[in-house]
Amino acid sequence: MEEINVLRKFRGIPNIAQLAGLVISENPYKPNPCTKRPTVVTGFLVEYYPGGILQQTSENRDEVDADLPMRWTVQIGRALEPMHENGHAHLDMKRENVVLDAENRAIVIDTGRIGGCTEEQLSPEAYALLESHEISPFDMSFGGARCYGLLGLWTGAVGSC
Repeated sequence: MEEINVLRKFRGIPNIAQLAGLVISENPYKPNPCTKRPTVVTGFLVEYYPGGILQQTSENRDEVDADLPMRWTVQIGRALEPMHENGHAHLDMKRENVVLDAENRAIVIDTGRIGGCTEEQLSPEAYALLESHEISPFDMSFGGARCYGLLGLWTGAVGSC
């Protein structure tokens, strides 16, 4: 439930998914139905973002206003900035982890890996950065490359990200 802690920490920060509620139920591991055990958090809900995921939008780029990719790039950067200021990195920035709200603003989702990956889940370069405590440059260079690729989807200047 690390993602819940991350969502709580960044509550109210623009362009980061916002926690809407927790799913609480009986402890599924109680030995018998009569045993009294505290309830447990079994899930969480985030706000609904009706604009869909950025990946779908970039696939339909002919229908998108030309200045939106630049705005989305800035908004993604604004979401990553407070994470970096607090010593966290997203570690999974990709078009599938950005959704659009009703006003077509970019919202970063899937924050569950922030600061919590194993060596097996990271590239050697990313792991080396984490070991050296250079978390922010990884997210910024990786996110920057993704955003640059995203912009290229509309301009035709670079390949897909």
